[in-house]
Amino acid sequence: MNETLITNGVTIAIALLAGLIALHQVKLNVMASARVKWIDDLREILSLYSSELENCSKLKLDFIDELNNPNGKSDEVINEKFYQPYANSAKEVLKLQSKAFLYLSTKKPDHKELMELLRINSILVHEKHASHREAIQKNIQKIISLAQSLFEIEMRKAKRLFKI
Repeated sequence: MNETLITNGVTIAIALLAGLIALHQVKLNVMASARVKWIDDLREILSLYSSELENCSKLKLDFIDELNNPNGKSDEVINEKFYQPYANSAKEVLKLQSKAFLYLSTKKPDHKELMELLRINSILVHEKHASHREAIQKNIQKIISLAQSLFEIEMRKAKRLFKI
């Protein structure tokens, strides 16, 4: 009877330990999956942001050129043909920038640096009657480089979580 009690007690302890390990592993897998999804979502947003910012910068240049050389076009035609596409693109850039901000933390230095580059680009692209296309392109390259290193670090963290 005593041996049966000890055997059953050991079996129950092993089962509880296995259950706790399995529960811990499930939690780690959920966290790793969430981290991978966060990386994919932020990567998509930054990719769209970069391409839309480049487009917005080009549209602004076209608009400024047309304002400086109207070639007989009325202000209404210039606004409709050049300003409206720029304004729509600028709205999209702002929307993507806001989404990116929501994915980043103000407590992490690399996230803060990324947010600052996004803010700087927003100022540069909207500065009245000036084009900062080269500065914007350099900042886009910095954003891409910074994001790549950030994603690499986060992917390493996610891979470590999958291990027992």
